Amino acid sequence: MWLSVETLLPVVKWALATTAALNLLIGVFLFSRRLKRWRFFQIKESLAEAHLPLLCAVAEGRVPQAEALAVWSRLNSKDQVKALEELLLKAARHGCQDASELLFALGFVESWARVAFGRRRARQIVAACREQADLPAGDSAYRKSFWRARIFSVPRAVAVANLGMLQPEWALVFAKAALEDPAPDVRIAALDALGRSRHPKALPILLEAAANGRAAKHDLPLLAVKAALQRFRLEDLSHFLPHLKDSDRRLQVAALEAVAAICRQAGPEAIALRTDLGELCDLVIERFAFDSSPELRGLAASVVGQFCSHPVDAVLAARLHDPNAAVRLEAVRACCSPHRARQIPDLAQRLSDSSWEVREAAAQSLLAIGEEGKRQMYEQFVASGDPYGCDEVAEQIQRHGLTEELMLELAVNPGRGSLAEAVCRKMIFLGKTSALTHAAQTMGEYAALEVLLTEAPTDDFLNVRAAANVPSAHGY
Repeated sequence: MWLSVETLLPVVKWALATTAALNLLIGVFLFSRRLKRWRFFQIKESLAEAHLPLLCAVAEGRVPQAEALAVWSRLNSKDQVKALEELLLKAARHGCQDASELLFALGFVESWARVAFGRRRARQIVAACREQADLPAGDSAYRKSFWRARIFSVPRAVAVANLGMLQPEWALVFAKAALEDPAPDVRIAALDALGRSRHPKALPILLEAAANGRAAKHDLPLLAVKAALQRFRLEDLSHFLPHLKDSDRRLQVAALEAVAAICRQAGPEAIALRTDLGELCDLVIERFAFDSSPELRGLAASVVGQFCSHPVDAVLAARLHDPNAAVRLEAVRACCSPHRARQIPDLAQRLSDSSWEVREAAAQSLLAIGEEGKRQMYEQFVASGDPYGCDEVAEQIQRHGLTEELMLELAVNPGRGSLAEAVCRKMIFLGKTSALTHAAQTMGEYAALEVLLTEAPTDDFLNVRAAANVPSAHGY
């Protein structure tokens, strides 16, 4: 037969030899790659150590840029040039304007632009960037679907991200051009660059993109647009005022949503330190807090909830009793701060709200306010006959570990009639005895709970107490 051992043996040997050779080649490739990366990082560290003082001197104005360019233009190693590029890019990312100009002078910007836009389009964009002129229209051939392939789009996205690190005026030009790219990765990088620049001229572009994204009129990812808008800070909120006054309802909603996100991210403490946001607060109260649109009323409550003033208290009180559950939810969440103690009575009423989300948020806001809010929640819990509201408060008590606190207060003050005893009795009535038993087991304090369970001790409590070898004080 032709399939004999003598005929198969050479084939097996060649297969083994080929496999061994391939494994050897892969091993050599991986080792050489690791060696090159190690060598690059060594060069990068040494170059940063040697040239960072020169870059700092240029940024401080002690050394002219021409002198630094003369030094850096003599670098001929590819690894040295790459390390210098990363050093300057890191400085530009932290707002060093001289680093952006040096990247331009050393040719890095043109190189990234060629990768991101092609040679012909790159020349147009770079010229518009240098002359601060209007960006010319792009070539329709550039937007062919062929370039959507990820193998082509990733280098372009990286190049656009690098161009977005430049000073805001330049980053704005390159990011606007990159929004025409057919690949989603590149457009997301362009949106991030627009947000990073925090340039006033970037705001209309992002707000229009957010408005169209909400209406599903284009394929720009709405989450990426919102993330770009949230890169703006409190000191940039004055740029939103013209858009909040705009007659276009879509832009108003997009601008107010962005302002609400920025204010929530900053927090009441940071807002209280600023004296230039009064106009914004007054505008939101005047135009949106009592609007016919539930969405605008909810966003307005989210914004004004971050401010501490008496007009804000009246607005929040009105929105906490809004007929729309989504608006009430936004208002309740806006009160989740120690500064909102004046809203405690209204928040306590929301513990019996028809929406479970509002009930949950109300309990969390009362706990966030502090001891006064927690006491009001306990009193409402004891007095309320609403089963849904009581279940929500009992769940929040367990989630926040307040059962141990209640048991400790019972142990310290075992007298009848205390608020802690009333809360524990209500929890037992609701069937939450296991939470109290676990707290007693954790603390090793069984006497206080035994008093509450005198009439009907649960099997769980009896088993836990027996395992701890604690004698009963009531004969069971």
